Amino acid sequence: MPQNKGYTIVEILVVIAISVIVVTFSYANIRDFQARQKLTSIARQLDSDLNYAQEAALAGYKPDDPHCTGTNSTFESIRLRVDSDAKTYRFFPRCSGGDADDLIFRSLPSDVTLYISRNNLDFYPLVGGTSAPAGNPVSIGVCGFGDAKGFTVTSTGEVSQNSTFACP
Repeated sequence: MPQNKGYTIVEILVVIAISVIVVTFSYANIRDFQARQKLTSIARQLDSDLNYAQEAALAGYKPDDPHCTGTNSTFESIRLRVDSDAKTYRFFPRCSGGDADDLIFRSLPSDVTLYISRNNLDFYPLVGGTSAPAGNPVSIGVCGFGDAKGFTVTSTGEVSQNSTFACP
């Protein structure tokens, strides 16, 4: 009697079913990981922008803009403004002659929202500091994909990560 070597159709179907289940769970985990990485990347960009604005203010950055040029025009601050849709934010120089063009402008993806605990945040030149009241730091955070990344900006201008930030 000849011996049949190989797998039965039932064994092959079981292996295929197990493979499909493993791939399905792996795909879901990869999608979650990619979403978390996207939010982390946006938070890093925001952190970088906050630090850049602070450095520009401390250096007394005065752009070549009609509002900031002239003998009577003085540099006042770099302002962070989050637009009402919470999907865009901008940093722009403020001079005694008015607001200059954007120094930084960022649009966020539709599934990410930016929150700030004040309407505006100003970084001041020379002596530094911000418009945040002493003892009442400004909270800034990005929310999306079921996660949140936050920062705190103090009145002295210190920018730090806020691990307790929660989306409103």
